[in-house]
Amino acid sequence: MKIFFVCDSRDYHTIDWCVTVRSIVIGHEVAIISDVIPEKNGDNELGIEIIPLINIARFINGNSRWIDLLRNAIKLMVVPLQALKLRKIFKQNPNDVFHAHSMYYVFLCWMAGIRYIATPMGSDVLVRPFKSKTYKFFTRHSLKHAHIITVDSVKLQKTIKTLCNRDSLVIQNGVDVPEIQSFNKMQNRTQITSIRGFYELYQIEDILKARNANNASNGIDFVYPYFEKDYLAKMLTLSIPSDRNLGRLTKEQLYDQLYKSKLVISIPYSDSSPRSVYEAIFCGCAVAVTNLEWIDDLPPCMVERLFKVDLQQADWFDKALKFADLLKEKPYVPTQQAISMYDQYTSMKNVCETVYKITT
Repeated sequence: MKIFFVCDSRDYHTIDWCVTVRSIVIGHEVAIISDVIPEKNGDNELGIEIIPLINIARFINGNSRWIDLLRNAIKLMVVPLQALKLRKIFKQNPNDVFHAHSMYYVFLCWMAGIRYIATPMGSDVLVRPFKSKTYKFFTRHSLKHAHIITVDSVKLQKTIKTLCNRDSLVIQNGVDVPEIQSFNKMQNRTQITSIRGFYELYQIEDILKARNANNASNGIDFVYPYFEKDYLAKMLTLSIPSDRNLGRLTKEQLYDQLYKSKLVISIPYSDSSPRSVYEAIFCGCAVAVTNLEWIDDLPPCMVERLFKVDLQQADWFDKALKFADLLKEKPYVPTQQAISMYDQYTSMKNVCETVYKITT
């Protein structure tokens, strides 16, 4: 059996899925089908085969609101051609697994008329369907026709049940626990780190304004896999000289940064199951978060590392710093419950056995 991930080949979390699954399903091939192909001859540094659809990145690249709109418009225009190419691949591999990550690729699988597993992102279900009736229509039908749906939170599971009356499996993306635990845990924790994208959803402006109002000398390291150019430019006007714009990091660089951080900040107004927050916790950080439903699913040892932010309080940044200073000398020791719930190898082994029906 071959496992095809239908996805954005640049997506850090999906690539991690691929790599972990490949390490589990010895004897089975793993490949990516994508409309966004890396520049190096359709290959990547992890050696995973990438099967190209029409490469959208060839026509338009960059990060701004207008470029995003244009890219999405082009994506929709070429859906019939992409669907034909995807269906052709499926006909050549009718007994294999096709696993779509994020709603666009779930929609593409539906349009191709193939058998597919759907894994939507949190905003795909929790935010966008309630802003657009058209998006809601296509989301409902794309999920309704999926063979199996997997999600990373109970909130997503409940929302999908309401949207299209489909049951879904809650399976955490998980974090690389052995890799995290291999790092030097004795580093001096002095950094403040923001770990979410430069989009309005993640309320970066609130972080900077709160810092500037209370602890104006504290520099923040900004780590972000994606950004919207105009929003990033606006945020830079609120920055101070000691802020550092680190952008996208490798997994090893990210873990090294987290082990140097006393406080990590992640305060989106909507979230499903933030893997980057779990990584920060397992690296021993205190994490400032907005009080959302996913927190209720965590074991106590992880909740203890969280500072729940009330954005209506003008001094929340100062309080979060004090919380982090009290906690930074206390190493994080995950319980067996935390490891069984959030270790990515355990999660992906569950996917392989429960969803792909591969004995491991």
